[in-house]
Amino acid sequence: MSLPPPSDWTILVPLISSLVGAGVGAFTAQWIAARNKSRDDLLREIRSANSACAMAYSITDSFITVKKDIVKPLADTFAQQRSKAEIARKNFIPGVSGPIDISMDLQTFNVLRTPISHLQDIVFKNISAPVRSISVVAILDRTILGIETFHKERNALCDQFREHGVNPDQYFGFTTDKGADQRYSSVLHNLAQYTDDAIYFSRLLGDDLRTYANGLKALLPNKEKARAPIITSADFSKGAAMLPDPTKYKDYETMFVRIPSSSPKWKFWRREKAH
Repeated sequence: MSLPPPSDWTILVPLISSLVGAGVGAFTAQWIAARNKSRDDLLREIRSANSACAMAYSITDSFITVKKDIVKPLADTFAQQRSKAEIARKNFIPGVSGPIDISMDLQTFNVLRTPISHLQDIVFKNISAPVRSISVVAILDRTILGIETFHKERNALCDQFREHGVNPDQYFGFTTDKGADQRYSSVLHNLAQYTDDAIYFSRLLGDDLRTYANGLKALLPNKEKARAPIITSADFSKGAAMLPDPTKYKDYETMFVRIPSSSPKWKFWRREKAH
C-alpha cells in the first residue's frame, strides 16, 4: 500500500484524530469504571467489616449480661457455700454437731444464642480480614461451643441431682473414702472461665475490626467518605466489673501483630517482639 503524497496527508488527520480520540475515550472509560469498581468494592468491605464489628461487640455485651446475671452469682454462691461446708466437715463431731444449712443451687438455664456463624462468614469470606481477626474469631467460636457444652452438662447434672438426690460431698466435689466426684464443681469452674474468655475475645475482635474498618475508610477520597457508614464503637464502662483481668490474656497481645490504624499499607502486618 502506497501513501498519498504529502499534499494529500491532510485527509488522514481527521481519521487519525478520531482513532486516537476513540482509543483515549475507551481507556478513560475503562479507567473510570475500574476506579468506581474499586471504590464500590472498598465501600462493601467497609460495610462488611463494620457489620462484623457490631456482631462481635453484641457478643461481648451478651456474655457480660450472662456473667452478671447467671454465671458470677452461681460461682460466688458455690464458693461461699463450699467454704461453709468445708469448715463444717472439719469441725463435725458425730452425735454432737447439729445439722448445717447448706444451699445448693440447681436452677437450670437456657443456652445463649449468638451470631457467631454470621460473624465467621463475614471474617472468612467477605473481607480481607487481618491475621489476628481470623485467629481470634476461630478461638471465639470454640469458646462459645465450650460454653454451650458446659451449660448443657450443668443442666443435666442439676436434673440428675433433683431426681436422684445429692449430698454436699458430691455437689462440692469433696474427697471421701470413695474418691471425689468433681463433675459439678469442674463444670461450673469451666463455665466461669469460658464466659470470661468469650467476653475478652469478642471484645478484642470487635476492637480489631473497628480499627480495620476505620483504616479502610481512611483510604476513601474525602468526597466518598459520606457514603461509608459510621464505624461501630462500644462503651463497656457500665459493665467494667464484669470484664476479665486482661493480664490473664497478655500472651494474646504479644503473640499476634498490631493493626495499623489508617496506614495505606493496611493489608500488611508488622510483627512486634514480646516484652
